[in-house]
Amino acid sequence: MIPPTMTLRRRTPCVLGLVTAALLTAGMVAEARADDAAGPEPGLTECREAPVAECAKVFLAAALAELDSIAEPAQRSMLLQDVASGFAWARDFAAARAALGRIEDPGERDFRLAFIVEMQSRSGDGAGAVETARSIADPQRRINSLVQVASEGGLPAAAEVAKDSAAEIGDPGNRAWMLSVIAMGQAQVGDYEGALTTVAEIQDGSTRMAALGSVASVMADAGAFARAMTLTEDIAIEGLRFAALHHIAARQAKQATTEDALETAARISDAALRNQTLAMVAAGAAELGSFDDAVAVAQRIPDAERRAWALGVIAMRRAEGVESAAAWAILEMIEDTRHRAFAFSNVASALASEDKGEAARAAFAEARRLAEGLDDPQVKVSVLHRIASAQAQFGDPQGALAVARAIQDPQLRDASLYHIATAQVAAEQPDRALATASEVGDPESRTRMLSYIAVAQAKAGNDSSAQELFAEALAQAEQHEDSQQRDYAVSELVLRKTEAGFVAAARDAMESIADVQVRATASSFVAARIAAEGDVEGALAIIAAIGDPQTLASAWDQVLSAVEDRGKVEDAIALSEGAESAGLRALALAAAGSMLIPAPEAPQQQ
Repeated sequence: MIPPTMTLRRRTPCVLGLVTAALLTAGMVAEARADDAAGPEPGLTECREAPVAECAKVFLAAALAELDSIAEPAQRSMLLQDVASGFAWARDFAAARAALGRIEDPGERDFRLAFIVEMQSRSGDGAGAVETARSIADPQRRINSLVQVASEGGLPAAAEVAKDSAAEIGDPGNRAWMLSVIAMGQAQVGDYEGALTTVAEIQDGSTRMAALGSVASVMADAGAFARAMTLTEDIAIEGLRFAALHHIAARQAKQATTEDALETAARISDAALRNQTLAMVAAGAAELGSFDDAVAVAQRIPDAERRAWALGVIAMRRAEGVESAAAWAILEMIEDTRHRAFAFSNVASALASEDKGEAARAAFAEARRLAEGLDDPQVKVSVLHRIASAQAQFGDPQGALAVARAIQDPQLRDASLYHIATAQVAAEQPDRALATASEVGDPESRTRMLSYIAVAQAKAGNDSSAQELFAEALAQAEQHEDSQQRDYAVSELVLRKTEAGFVAAARDAMESIADVQVRATASSFVAARIAAEGDVEGALAIIAAIGDPQTLASAWDQVLSAVEDRGKVEDAIALSEGAESAGLRALALAAAGSMLIPAPEAPQQQ
């Protein structure tokens, strides 16, 4: 089950604290307007001048008061989502549900209600989460939410409501599948009897067998190996039984003993899956530090590729210890040269990450030697690319450069050079990075690399060098014969210039973009960037030039996200005052209200 995600913009978790009343009725709006004139709570005018925590209520109400002035359905929906999200973070779930109830699109409404269910469940209000889930129209989405509640809080009531919801599903296949999802949720909280009862209600035979396998796997995850093995005997479909046994064996290798895992693997008669299972058992033994057992299991694998994979994993685990020589000896057991070359590059990376520089260099050298001896040119360049990228990532860009130059495939060579230049920039070696960039054959990749180096130079305080590099990158971008490709290249430079802090230069470059949509997209990024630095007026000026309504909404969303990340409520208020439409003004007011909600306490588990 995939849990529901957050709203369009990233939110800071917050709790409203003093605000507990339902604010979404006509009476709420009237009360907020009355507060503008007089009353114990501040009014909108006062809140604009001096926003405090109590103003969250006022801003959210003011945002909702704009709803009837918004004709565009998408903007109405976005506003209601934002307000509902604010109330959800505030733990005022009734107000959140009421806001979402005004969203016209049932699919969007259900999706956001699932988010409310998630928030309620994680805040400790499992019973309330079940009630909120009941208002989700689509039974399958409702079941997913209820299963999440059951899994997180161990609530049998949630599972029972989910099963009632499954009865609403007309398609037998979908109904069977959702019952299997419910059974999984029950098993995950240890309700094995309930899970098996649910499985027994699945009428489709293959889905019922698959559900048994899933429950057996959950049992194995919890260490209930004997019960899981017994359950597999009831799985009549051979492939599903073998899949469950594979999962159990892999868990036994990590949680029980290698002998138990081998006995389970022996019950799998499918040769390919048994080989895969043995490889997982070997890897599990290595993870526990039982290297002799791990090697012994790997040597029992008939398939050369699976055996090589297992030995490579064992060697990597061995390399994380104090004896890199032992890892080397394990690698020598791999017969196939290609697999051994890959494994050496992996072990070299592991050694480098453990600051074992000399051993890592030796392993990289051996990997390269093996790769250069391969007959298949495609496999050869693939292995060399992997070695070069790994060397660059782990602090040996010069060694990586030598490997990259030996790659015959232009695309892979350029990709390797890009990795190397990136590593050189990270190591504060801009001159070497520039030299590497000069070897890149593809003009677009070279332009992108130059802009990346320019950003690094700017962040290091070398503005003049950065500006020269940007100028060179721009000259290369303008050489594109295809106008659209040129615009895309320039728009990327706009983003990098903005990232480097050269906002004025970015805006100048932005004006040279001919394609209206591409220019608008670049404008969005620049506006968000300068808003993040507190220049709300400048952000508004850029946004005002965007003609396309959809891009305008996206740009506004990005700017609001930047303002929220900055955490300055005054900036959101300024955006609301500079907005050219009721919809955008309302979104800014809602953001101001959400930003004023105090930080939450740690969520309670039931």
